[in-house]
Amino acid sequence: MDSLTIRHRPKKFEDVRGQGHAKEFLSELIINGQICRNVLLYGAIGSGKTTLARIYAKALSCQKQPIPHGSPCLDCDSCREMETEKTTRFHELDAPSFENFAQLKDKVDSLLLGASKNERRVIFIDEAHSLERYRDSFDYLLKKVEEPGEGISYCFATTAFDRISAALRSRLHCLEIRPLLLRDSIEFLEDIAAREKIKTAPEALALIAGLGEGQPRNMLHILEAVTTKNEVTLDRVRHIYNFGYTEVLKRYFLALGRGHLGQQTEIFFSWNEDVREKLRLIQVLMLSLYYNELCGLRLTIDPVIASMSSSVRFEIMKAFRERISNENLKEFWEGLIQSWPVVTSDLSEESLLILVTEYQRRVCAGPVVFKPRLEAFSLASPVALLSSSDSQTKRRSKRKGRGSKVAKDPRYLTRDQVHELFNAASFLTQVYGCRFDIRITVRSRWFGCKTKAAGSALLGAFTRALSNRLQYWTKQSHWLCVQEYSENDGICGRIVAVGPPPDSRQFRLLKRWIAGWRKKNRMREPEHAAAEIVPPPTRKSVQNMKWHWDCVRWLCAGLNPQEPVFKHLNLSTCREAGDLGPKRRRHSASNSLLSNGMAEASQYNMEPLSAFDDEAWDYLYSGWELKEYGDRQEWKKERKADVEKVALTYPSGDPENDERRKSELGKLLESWPDRYQRPRSWTLWQPTQGLLE
Repeated sequence: MDSLTIRHRPKKFEDVRGQGHAKEFLSELIINGQICRNVLLYGAIGSGKTTLARIYAKALSCQKQPIPHGSPCLDCDSCREMETEKTTRFHELDAPSFENFAQLKDKVDSLLLGASKNERRVIFIDEAHSLERYRDSFDYLLKKVEEPGEGISYCFATTAFDRISAALRSRLHCLEIRPLLLRDSIEFLEDIAAREKIKTAPEALALIAGLGEGQPRNMLHILEAVTTKNEVTLDRVRHIYNFGYTEVLKRYFLALGRGHLGQQTEIFFSWNEDVREKLRLIQVLMLSLYYNELCGLRLTIDPVIASMSSSVRFEIMKAFRERISNENLKEFWEGLIQSWPVVTSDLSEESLLILVTEYQRRVCAGPVVFKPRLEAFSLASPVALLSSSDSQTKRRSKRKGRGSKVAKDPRYLTRDQVHELFNAASFLTQVYGCRFDIRITVRSRWFGCKTKAAGSALLGAFTRALSNRLQYWTKQSHWLCVQEYSENDGICGRIVAVGPPPDSRQFRLLKRWIAGWRKKNRMREPEHAAAEIVPPPTRKSVQNMKWHWDCVRWLCAGLNPQEPVFKHLNLSTCREAGDLGPKRRRHSASNSLLSNGMAEASQYNMEPLSAFDDEAWDYLYSGWELKEYGDRQEWKKERKADVEKVALTYPSGDPENDERRKSELGKLLESWPDRYQRPRSWTLWQPTQGLLE
C-alpha cells in the first residue's frame, strides 16, 4: 500500500491546504487562458512546492478548461497522460543530480527538442539553489527564462531563496510556500485521520502538528510512524519521539510549587539534557501556564508543552495555590517571569547553574522577594544591590543636573528631550557597537488621520510594527522617534534606526514593507509621502559615524534655538516641531534605549560616558564611542568573571555564605575603577570641574 503522503497528495488547487496567495496566482493563470509563466516556489522541505508545480502543469494542458478554481479535470487524455512517466508535458529535474553544467544544459536542451506551439510543457527544476555550484548555470537559465518559447514554462523550487541568483529571481514570479498555522495543521491531520479511520486524541494531533512544523508531508510521515492498530495516542507520540521530558517538567514544577528546594535541585541536576535547553523548556511551560491557566487564554507557545494534559496543569497550579493565596498567584507568577534570566551565548554553563540556583531560592521564598527585573535576577543583581548603598553612592562619580533655564515653548523640543536623544544615540554605539543608518518619515495626514490623537496612535502602531520587522530581519531592534506636528502633515514621526545594509535583500524587504504598510488607508496623491525611508549616502559615512550623527541632528532639528546648548550641537537645520497638545509624549525609543534597557545593559557597574553631559563638545561627533565599545567588551568580560568566581565560591542558600558573598562582592565593587578612571585605548576628555563629586 502506498504511504499516506502518496495517497493524500493534493491533485487540485482546492485540495491544497493554506497557500492562498500561491494558489490564487496559479489558478488565475489557468482561468485567464492557461497562461504560461515562469515561477519560483520557495519554502521548507515538505511544504508542497512540487505538488503545486504538478497541479499547475496538469491544468496548463487540461483539455476541459475552463474549470472552476482552474484545477485540472483529471479525466481528459492530457490529465491521464500526465500521470504516466511517458508524458512530454511535465519534466521534473533534480538539480543536485547533475554532476556539472554541461549535463544540465544538455538535458534542458533535449527537452525542448520537438516542442510544438500547440503543446504546453513545464520544466520543473527542484532544489534549484544547488546549481550555484556551477558558474554558468544561472546565466544559462536566465536566457532560457527570458526567451522561453511559446508554450514553455519554467518552474523552480528551492529551500534556500537567497542562493538563487538575484538576476534569475527578478525574471520569475516568486511565490512563498508557508507552513500551515497550528489550527490549520490540526484540522488537516483530523481530516486525514477521519479518511483513514484512525482514532486520535486532540493532544496527540497538536503534538504531531508541532513536530511537523506545519509542513504537510512531514506531518503525514509522523502520523504514519506513530499509528498502531489504527490508533494514535499522546503517549505513543511521546515514546516514539522521546519526549519524556514533559514528565520531568511536571515533577520540577510540582517541587517549585511546593517550595522544596532540595527536590528542585535534585530533579534539575539529574535531568539528562543541555542546560540551555532545560532553561528554554522551563520558560516555555512557565509562560504556557501563565497565559492558559491564569489569564484564561488559549495559546499554544510550544506544541509539546501544549500536549501536557489539563489534569497535569491543574496539579501544578494546585501545588502553587496551596502555598500562595489565589489572589496573589498571578502577581507572583508575573514576578517569576520578570525574574527569569535572559540566556545569552556568552554565559558559561556554570553561570547558568548559578542563575538557576538563585531563581529556585527566590521561588521558594515566596512572592515578597520579587523586585523589578534588574534587582530580581541577573549576575549583576548583587552588584546592583551593593552599588545602591550609601557608601557606594558617596564614592561613585555622579553628574550634576544641568537643566534648561529657558521657558518651555510647546512648538519646540526642550534641552532635556534632546539630551535624552543624544545620550541614547551615544549609548547605542558604546554598548552595542551599532550606528543609526536609516531615517524614516511617517506623515499621519497622508494616512487619513484627522486628529492629533489618531496621528499619535498611528505612529505608535508603526513603530511597534517596525520594531518587530527589525528584530526579524536584523536580529536586533534599536530606534529613536520624535513626534512633530504641522498643518500639512499632521503628526509627523521622524525615526532613526539600525537597519539592514542598503545593498542587502533585507533592506529591500524593509523598503517594500514600508511602502506597503497600511497602503489601503493612504491618500492616492502623493502616496509615497505617507511613509518614506532614506538610506545612508555611502558605506563609509556609516563606518565613521558621520551618518549616525547626521541622523541624530536631523531628529533634533526641532530644538528651541534659544537654548544655550543649540550653538554647540551644529544642527544643520532649525524647524518648529509643532505643538502636540497636552500630555502627548514628544519622543519614544526601542526597549534597548529606554532607561530600563540601558540600565540592564550597563550591568557590572559599567556606566556609559556622555560627552553631552560633560560638555565635551569637541568630542561630541568624533566617533570615540567605537573605541569605547571595544574597551567595554574587555572590561565587562573581566568583571563578569570576577562576579562568577565569587558566586561559585559562596553558593546561595546558606545564610553564612550569603553574608560572605555579599562582603566579597562589596570589596570587588570597591576595587573597580569608575567610568572616568577605567584604562582606555583612547584619550578621554577631562571632565569639567564640578561634574564629579
